[in-house]
Amino acid sequence: HPMHFTELCAVLLCIALLPRLRAISQQCKNPLFATHWAGKNDIQTLTDYPVVKTNLKLCPAYNQKASCCHQTFESEQKKFFNFWEQFFVEKLLRSDAHR
Repeated sequence: HPMHFTELCAVLLCIALLPRLRAISQQCKNPLFATHWAGKNDIQTLTDYPVVKTNLKLCPAYNQKASCCHQTFESEQKKFFNFWEQFFVEKLLRSDAHR
Protein backbone atom coordinates (compact mmCIF):
# COMPACT_ATOMS: atom_id res chain seq x y z
CA HIS A 1 0.00 0.00 0.00
CA PRO A 2 1.25 3.49 -0.71
CA MET A 3 2.75 5.39 2.18
CA HIS A 4 0.44 7.96 3.73
CA PHE A 5 1.61 11.55 4.03
CA THR A 6 1.93 11.31 7.84
CA GLU A 7 4.02 8.13 7.58
CA LEU A 8 6.24 9.79 5.00
CA CYS A 9 6.67 12.83 7.26
CA ALA A 10 7.58 10.59 10.19
CA VAL A 11 10.20 8.74 8.13
CA LEU A 12 11.69 11.99 6.81
CA LEU A 13 11.78 13.44 10.33
CA CYS A 14 13.60 10.36 11.63
CA ILE A 15 16.13 10.59 8.81
CA ALA A 16 16.66 14.29 9.50
CA LEU A 17 17.12 13.76 13.26
CA LEU A 18 19.42 10.72 13.02
CA PRO A 19 22.71 12.70 12.94
CA ARG A 20 21.54 14.73 15.94
CA LEU A 21 20.62 11.61 17.89
CA ARG A 22 24.05 10.12 17.15
CA ALA A 23 25.71 13.29 18.42
CA ILE A 24 23.69 13.13 21.64
CA SER A 25 24.58 9.48 22.20
CA GLN A 26 28.29 10.27 21.66
CA GLN A 27 28.49 13.03 24.29
CA CYS A 28 29.80 10.75 27.04
CA LYS A 29 32.14 8.70 24.87
CA ASN A 30 35.50 10.15 25.98
CA PRO A 31 38.15 7.80 24.49
CA LEU A 32 40.08 7.99 27.76
CA PHE A 33 37.20 6.12 29.41
CA ALA A 34 36.30 3.71 26.58
CA THR A 35 36.16 0.78 29.02
CA HIS A 36 33.44 2.60 30.92
CA TRP A 37 31.11 3.52 28.04
CA ALA A 38 28.48 0.82 28.26
CA GLY A 39 26.72 -0.89 31.13
CA LYS A 40 28.80 -3.59 32.74
CA ASN A 41 28.41 -5.75 35.84
CA ASP A 42 32.00 -5.65 37.09
CA ILE A 43 32.92 -1.95 36.74
CA GLN A 44 31.17 1.38 37.04
CA THR A 45 30.34 3.23 33.86
CA LEU A 46 29.67 6.76 32.69
CA THR A 47 26.14 7.96 32.04
CA ASP A 48 24.92 7.71 28.44
CA TYR A 49 24.41 11.46 28.18
CA PRO A 50 25.25 14.43 30.44
CA VAL A 51 23.06 14.72 33.53
CA VAL A 52 23.02 17.34 36.30
CA LYS A 53 24.29 15.89 39.60
CA THR A 54 24.51 17.36 43.10
CA ASN A 55 26.24 14.52 44.98
CA LEU A 56 29.73 14.42 43.44
CA LYS A 57 32.45 14.28 46.10
CA LEU A 58 35.69 13.95 44.09
CA CYS A 59 34.67 16.51 41.47
CA PRO A 60 32.45 19.00 43.29
CA ALA A 61 33.07 21.61 40.58
CA TYR A 62 30.75 19.52 38.38
CA ASN A 63 27.84 19.58 40.82
CA GLN A 64 24.88 21.54 39.44
CA LYS A 65 26.29 21.10 35.90
CA ALA A 66 25.49 18.52 33.26
CA SER A 67 28.30 15.95 33.18
CA CYS A 68 28.86 12.29 32.33
CA CYS A 69 30.13 11.37 35.78
CA HIS A 70 27.99 10.10 38.63
CA GLN A 71 28.78 9.23 42.24
CA THR A 72 29.24 5.50 41.65
CA PHE A 73 31.77 6.24 38.92
CA GLU A 74 33.78 8.32 41.38
CA SER A 75 34.65 5.13 43.29
CA GLU A 76 36.12 3.74 40.07
CA GLN A 77 38.14 6.93 39.56
CA LYS A 78 39.39 6.80 43.16
CA LYS A 79 40.49 3.19 42.78
CA PHE A 80 42.70 4.01 39.80
CA PHE A 81 43.93 7.28 41.29
CA ASN A 82 45.08 5.38 44.40
CA PHE A 83 46.83 2.77 42.25
CA TRP A 84 48.79 5.33 40.23
CA GLU A 85 49.52 7.48 43.25
CA GLN A 86 51.11 4.48 45.00
CA PHE A 87 52.97 3.54 41.81
CA PHE A 88 54.59 6.97 41.52
CA VAL A 89 55.34 7.27 45.24
CA GLU A 90 57.21 3.96 45.08
CA LYS A 91 59.12 5.12 41.97
CA LEU A 92 60.16 8.33 43.72
CA LEU A 93 61.25 6.44 46.83
CA ARG A 94 63.35 4.01 44.73
CA SER A 95 64.95 6.83 42.75
CA ASP A 96 65.69 8.70 45.97
CA ALA A 97 67.29 5.56 47.46
CA HIS A 98 69.63 5.22 44.45
CA ARG A 99 71.01 8.77 44.43
